[in-house]
Amino acid sequence: MRHNLTFSLLSLVALFTSQMSTSTLLAQTLPECNIEALFQFPPQYPKTLCQRFQEQQIQPAPIILGVPGWQTDADVLAQTGSSVLTNKTVFVQGNFNVLSNFEFNNCWVIISPGVKIIVNGGTTTQPLLTIDQSRLFCCTGLWAGIDLEKNARVITRNNSEIEDATTAVIADGEANTLSLNNTTFNRNRVGVQLGKTTTAVGTSITMVGFSNNKFTCTSPLNTTVNEITFAGILVQRTIGTTVLNGIEGRTKFIKIHHGIYVGVHLQSVKIDQTFLVVLNCEFDRVIQKGIFAEPRMFLTVTANKFINNGTHCIDVLRSSQLQVVLDSFIYDDNVIPNGKNFYYGVRFNPSGSDIVFNDQNIADNTFYITFYNQAKFERIHGISM
Repeated sequence: MRHNLTFSLLSLVALFTSQMSTSTLLAQTLPECNIEALFQFPPQYPKTLCQRFQEQQIQPAPIILGVPGWQTDADVLAQTGSSVLTNKTVFVQGNFNVLSNFEFNNCWVIISPGVKIIVNGGTTTQPLLTIDQSRLFCCTGLWAGIDLEKNARVITRNNSEIEDATTAVIADGEANTLSLNNTTFNRNRVGVQLGKTTTAVGTSITMVGFSNNKFTCTSPLNTTVNEITFAGILVQRTIGTTVLNGIEGRTKFIKIHHGIYVGVHLQSVKIDQTFLVVLNCEFDRVIQKGIFAEPRMFLTVTANKFINNGTHCIDVLRSSQLQVVLDSFIYDDNVIPNGKNFYYGVRFNPSGSDIVFNDQNIADNTFYITFYNQAKFERIHGISM
């Protein structure tokens, strides 16, 4: 196991501790381990998509989906002569089903609470939903999200925005394909779910593109006083070999509870052989954990930037293979506070068991710590093992 570290310490009130152990003895739980970040929204919120839509002086007559005669992409094709809606205002009042190919192009799409856009699957067809330079949101609650069934595909691109969903994109069918680029996921309880949240058979997922996305939460979720996005990406039950290569390309996770969360949430997790590569992303003031991995998996975290995360930048409870290389960990007085002012860069295997040491490589990472406020005493664990 290699550990090459560079430190830049510009304060007298920062303490670094590095713990490494290759024994199988049970590790002691430090009192600092059980910490929870504190977070408050600023007094003024940026405008939501609903507010921006309502401020438009000219709102063209809407197309209404999810009602009789307009419940599938085939209905839209029959009614309009095209399966692409361009420059339209669209109200989705009931579940809308994509059976073949359908696209929102530069549309405002207002969705009723609890409603889904379902990309139906089949044994031979590969239906595709494309969201191009469009805005999907709900004004009075949370809509359910885009639900991919077997063999279903989704593309988001060109500064599209998705707000106010319970889960914006749900890839819980078999053999789902996702291409998510240049898209903002804001004020959703979960941005993208990969895998099921039930005890049913898992999911195989292919990421053909994932870059320049933003996962954030600029104001409390609809119908709540202070609820914040739980996770940008939530990985649940997968089966067989699932390769999630390339969560990359300057994707940002900003002021949400977890950036990427692989673990127990709502249901027990089954991860067979899952490979997750996180490359060149930015985790900016993530409230709890930048990357959290609870089950054993193959995790590579390379050339990312972690800025002022509230508790853990990377927290791996057990691992089949772990690579943390060429990452930057940055702390200053803008760090998300927690009750103990105690912060982890990388925490690995706190229970001290279920580990293969020869497959761990934590190397060539840089820690920049610049605390100037001497009224507080922040403590940094760069690497804790």
